[in-house]
Amino acid sequence: MVSRKKSVDSLPSMDEDDQIQTAVDAVVLRFWKHGFRTSSMRDIEVATGMSISRLYSHFGSKEELLNTALQRYGQMIEEELIKPVENAGGGLAVVEEFFRKLKRWVSEDGRRGCMLINMMAENGGDTCNIGKHSEDVSKRVFSSFRSALVRAERAGEITAGSPDDRACLLMGLVLGLNIAARGGAGDSELVGMFNAVQSQLRLWRIN
Repeated sequence: MVSRKKSVDSLPSMDEDDQIQTAVDAVVLRFWKHGFRTSSMRDIEVATGMSISRLYSHFGSKEELLNTALQRYGQMIEEELIKPVENAGGGLAVVEEFFRKLKRWVSEDGRRGCMLINMMAENGGDTCNIGKHSEDVSKRVFSSFRSALVRAERAGEITAGSPDDRACLLMGLVLGLNIAARGGAGDSELVGMFNAVQSQLRLWRIN
C-alpha cells in the first residue's frame, strides 16, 4: 500500500505558525536536495502538503519563499553548527565536534553539501541575495573558529600562531568538505577528509 502524505492544510491540531514553520522546513529540504530552479511550485506543493494557492497567499512568490527558506537555513546552521562552538567555551574539542557535525550535515538524508554553496553554483546570479546569506554564515563560522583557537592557545592547548591564518585554513577545509559532498563523494571519502582535519589539528596541539 502506498502511503500518501497528509496535507498541512488538513491538520487541524496545528496552529497557523506551526503549519508555516513545517512548510518552510520542507521547502528548505526540497531546495537543499534538488535545487531552486528545478523545483516547480507543484514540487513545493507536494513537499509541503500546502496548496499552491495558499503558498502564494502567504509568501507572495517563489522568490520570497526562497528568501524565507534561506533565512531558515541560516538559523539551522547557527543552531546546529555555530552556537555550539561559540558557547561551549572549549578549544580544539569544539572545533573537532564542529567538523563531525558538518560531515553529517552535508551528507545525511540525501543532502549534498551546503545549500547556500549549491544555490550559488546553480543560479549563476544572486537570486534573493544568496551570496549575502553565504557571506554572513561564513563570517560567523570564521569568527567562531577564531574564538575557539584563541581559547585553545590561552589554555596552553596549542602552539602559538595566528588565529586568523588558522581559522582561514579551517574555512578552506569546510569548503572542501562541502564541495566534495556536492560532487558525490562517498562516506569513506568524507571520513578521509575529516581525518585530515584531525591530523591538522594535531599538528597545532602541544603534546
